[in-house]
Amino acid sequence: MPEYPKDCPLCQQPLSRIDLVGLWDGVRPDGGGGGIYEGRCDHCGVNLRMTTGKGAGNAWFASIAKKEWLLEKLQPPEIDTITTKLRRYETLFPKWMACLGVKRANDEIWRYRHPDRNVTGIAIVRDGEPIADFTTFSDL
Repeated sequence: MPEYPKDCPLCQQPLSRIDLVGLWDGVRPDGGGGGIYEGRCDHCGVNLRMTTGKGAGNAWFASIAKKEWLLEKLQPPEIDTITTKLRRYETLFPKWMACLGVKRANDEIWRYRHPDRNVTGIAIVRDGEPIADFTTFSDL
């Protein structure tokens, strides 16, 4: 990874994981192209995203649902149903389990609707604030 911030913008602790998840036009020395990185801060329990390259912000931001998008708190049977449905997908299931993995004892799991994409997703909510989310290309 090129030289970019490696600390969480929320708590200033080092990120526990940084993954390159996408490239466009390669990452070239002339500044063309760029990359999309996902990071994880275990200290505050937040997933982050950063876009790099010419004209990109090169800064971490929390890629999570907004509080005003929340629709309803999910109950354990609904969460089990979603888990069962996603188990058959090689790429989605591990991401779903990673999202559930950030949940702490008093956290809640909520369904939300993204206003631009008009699909529902699932958010982990801590003290009334979304801290992680999971979406696909269709409703959950």
